[in-house]
Amino acid sequence: THCAMSLRAGRKAGAHHMGARSFHRFLGANQRQLATRRIGVCASGPDATLPWPAPGADIPAISAAAQGLSQAISPAAIPLAETMILSDPDLLGSSEDLLAGRFYPGVGARATALRLALGRPADRIVLSIMSYDQLFRAAWRAKAAEGEAAAFGALAKRMAGFSGGWIDVIDPLAEVAGQGEIVLPTAPPEPADLLAQLCPGLDLEGFDTVTPVEEPTESAVAMIQRHIAAGGRFAPGQTERLIAFHARQPQDDGVVPDSFPALSLADLRGRYVADLATLAARPGVTLAGYSMAGFARPVRRFAT
Repeated sequence: THCAMSLRAGRKAGAHHMGARSFHRFLGANQRQLATRRIGVCASGPDATLPWPAPGADIPAISAAAQGLSQAISPAAIPLAETMILSDPDLLGSSEDLLAGRFYPGVGARATALRLALGRPADRIVLSIMSYDQLFRAAWRAKAAEGEAAAFGALAKRMAGFSGGWIDVIDPLAEVAGQGEIVLPTAPPEPADLLAQLCPGLDLEGFDTVTPVEEPTESAVAMIQRHIAAGGRFAPGQTERLIAFHARQPQDDGVVPDSFPALSLADLRGRYVADLATLAARPGVTLAGYSMAGFARPVRRFAT
């Protein structure tokens, strides 16, 4: 899923499997346009990770992490920026916890470190979310696309009985936001739309579009796992090209057994709908791209 935040008052975006890499590619391609608008970017990825505290971290560890975060997002690190965007797909925690049936258990420690690092409330937080069954499937596919992985069926029971949920994630983030708004897109937004959600009113004329980074599909994961099981290895860049190729092909949901039993699936989707109803009623929280008669507020549309 993907979460983003301004030095004027931080904006942050993040969450696994919700287009974070495409958003980072978009930000990288538009550095000049962002700089002319005095927008700085602190984007974390495989080659540049932020020093988040571990789950269960004590106060000294959280304070140390806060100092590291503060240095990464300070005006000295991003000269002349009046607005700062912090974007990290791992802001909530590791997707390994999802596979173990734990829903981001370290988000509280991370939110505390972030609040201390900022020294002020975030102006706006954008956190892309998705239904629990889709999130667990995406987490497993990402793991299986990287190398040898346990079968989805071997993990399904543990994931279906997970503890926590989106409400437990929003509570600590609300302390970071203070009186700022938390926007929850319920589908992966296009990079330009995500930027517009982070910076309402921003003139996006002249911004370049980018080719999106494809997420692993059922057929791509099946081929990767067969190749690994046969003792094969992938050359640098080969996995990415394979994933991009399969993203353009018709998908057969039966190719990879990455689905939950019917009763578990119904329970996961029911929990998600119930949590959305609770979040929709919370002051300061906006659901974007989702509506359901009876509980959701009108979907806010963001100008681009």
